[in-house]
Order: sequence, then C-alpha cells, then structure tokens
Amino acid sequence: MADKVLFVGSSHVNRLKSFMEQRGFMDFNFHPPIDCHLFGISGGRLELSSHVRRVEMEISARKPTALIIHIGGNDLDKRDATEDCCHTLCYKLVSLCSMLMQRYNLNRTTILQLMPRTRTRRVSIRVYNDLVLAFNRELKQAVMDHPRIDYWTISGMKKSKKPIYDDGVHFNNIGLFKYYKNVRGAILNSVK
Repeated sequence: MADKVLFVGSSHVNRLKSFMEQRGFMDFNFHPPIDCHLFGISGGRLELSSHVRRVEMEISARKPTALIIHIGGNDLDKRDATEDCCHTLCYKLVSLCSMLMQRYNLNRTTILQLMPRTRTRRVSIRVYNDLVLAFNRELKQAVMDHPRIDYWTISGMKKSKKPIYDDGVHFNNIGLFKYYKNVRGAILNSVK
C-alpha cells in the first residue's frame, strides 16, 4: 500500500496549504511521490470536541497511513492557563493520537512542537511562551518511549535573522518556507 500522510492542525496548516498552492508545490516535491493532504481548523483547539470530531472525520475520509498533528497553541492562550493546563493538554493530545492510531490503523503519528508567539490574545506573551516550553518538554518526554508516536522539533525558526511572523502568531513567507521544510521532514520521518 502506498504511503498516505494527513497533516492536521490549526490555522498554521491552513496558511501552509495556501502558501504551497500559491507557489505550486502541493506535493512537497517527493520522489517517488507521497500522497499528502493538509487539513487545518482556524482557531483549532483540542478542548473543543467539535474540532476533534472534524479531525476524525478527515482521517476517516482520507484513510492515511500516517498522521502529523500540530495543534495546542490556542488551548494555552487562555486567561486561566497554568502548568496544569500543559499536563492536561499533553495527556489529551497523546491519548487522542493513541486512540486515532488504533481506530484508524495508522502506522505512525508525528506531533510537531508548539511555537512561541510574539503576540497573544488572553494571556501575557511571557506566560504563554513559558507554557509552550513546559508543554513541549512534557510532550517530548511523554512520547519518548512510544514505538509509533514521534515528537518533531521545528528547527530554523529561533535563529532566523529576519522576522518569521506576520502578526505575532502566524508565519510570514519566510517563516512559512521554514515551516514547509520542517513539515516536509516530518512527513519523510513518518513514512520511513
């Protein structure tokens, strides 16, 4: 069976899809080709069951062999966010991935790290970025020994000499190209 990868998440996925369509590289330029689909939910949050159901419906329709997921940042940008929220979010995400792998017979799931922000809506930037660091640490530890769930570190963003954000949350074209390369690497990793 040929590899089919589904990349799901929040608005970062939607923006990446538009970026790729505008540049004509929807296939991630793989040789041989890998069937890849992108599905994003603007404002996507794990705490909203309607968002989880939409992701599950997409998995059911696409029938991928591998899943890449990048969601959770919007769950941490809330007034009452604490490190306990990181524990809960990590547990929900790993449990969701495990359930999806079993229910849809996925070979592998890759979870992308959350990214810091330079603008937030409901919590201070410092608090948000501290929560992201705590969440990423916990998530990396939680899947370290899992045989079929990987943690993917997004590289090349921190050391960028040029700004990578449009609005403090979403990537500009420089950030999107770096994100594209990271997602491409995660896809390759998910089908190895």
